[in-house]
This record gives sequence, C-alpha cells and structure tokens, in this order.
Amino acid sequence: SLRELLGAIRATKGELDPNKLSHMAIYSSIILSFMLVMAPICSQISDIYNHDMTQEEYEKILRYYIWGGRESYIQRRNLKNAVLEATGSEKTELELPGWSDFIQASRTFLDAPSELREALIPCREISLRCISSIDPEFDKLLSLKIKKSNRINQFIITSSTYLYKATGMPKDFHHNILGIIESIEGASTK
Repeated sequence: SLRELLGAIRATKGELDPNKLSHMAIYSSIILSFMLVMAPICSQISDIYNHDMTQEEYEKILRYYIWGGRESYIQRRNLKNAVLEATGSEKTELELPGWSDFIQASRTFLDAPSELREALIPCREISLRCISSIDPEFDKLLSLKIKKSNRINQFIITSSTYLYKATGMPKDFHHNILGIIESIEGASTK
C-alpha cells in the first residue's frame, strides 16, 4: 500500500496546486493516507525494533518489510540492477523515493507508534477545514484535539516533510500545512 500510494502521488503531483484550498484538502488527505498506511507498519516493526540497533540493521529490517520480505527484495533489486546494467548505469539498492527521509520519518513514528493513530482524525479535520468556511469554534475544538498530544503536530509535519520531498510535490504544500496548523493552534488562545 505504501509503494502504491507514493507511486500514485508521484504520477499526479503536477495536477495539484498549493494555492487552491481544495487541493490543500487533497494534500491533507494524502498526509492522512500516508499516516494510515504507516500505522500498521510501525506497529509491526515496533515489535522487533530495538533502540540499540545500528542504522544499518534498522534499514535492513525496514527495507525487507517494505518490499515484502528478504527474498522479494533481493529479486526486485536484482531485476532493477539487471536493467540498470543493460543501460550502462550503476547498480544501486532498491529503495523508496526519499529513502533517508523515510527512515527518519519511520523512526519518528517508532518513538510513539500507538500515538500515530491519534493524528489521523485531526489530519482529516484539517482536510475538511480546507474545503469549508473557517469556523472559529471548530478551530478551537480542533486545536484542543491537536494539543492532546505533542506527537500529533510532530507526526503531521513529519509526514508532510517526507511526502513533498519524496514525491516532488511543490514545497508550498508543506508551508501551507504549517500555516494551517499554526492558525488552528492560535484559535485556542483567542
């Protein structure tokens, strides 16, 4: 699901405009979809993750998980490298787009995998906020939901950071999400 989601985003990125609120709603839904896909991944990896693991050990586990196991990964990597070799290109590891950012995002989620689900509803509500009129009372309630855990903002921002970098979407999407979150957080103080 993760690989399919990233592929779909990369294929349609040119059709989205960060200056349109309806497209910001779509971007928020993309963030939601990413976190929704990452929730079971992080839950399962947290069962075998050890904070004493080296970066290389963690990457190997994550890589095998994302590609459906060691054998599947090796087969896909060998196929990719055979194509690269035939075209005269250099062999590489098989990785998701923005691999280093993905590793960082997944490690952030692993710090509190059970709280990743807590970010889903606020993210959905941010999406709905983008396509409806601004309601100060709604913003206050949303602000309270977001402030329930400092992880909610962190997970939404981490997801957005990874997605715009890995998929080639305009950085303005990320800046706009940051602005929306800041606006919502300010609503509880008014």
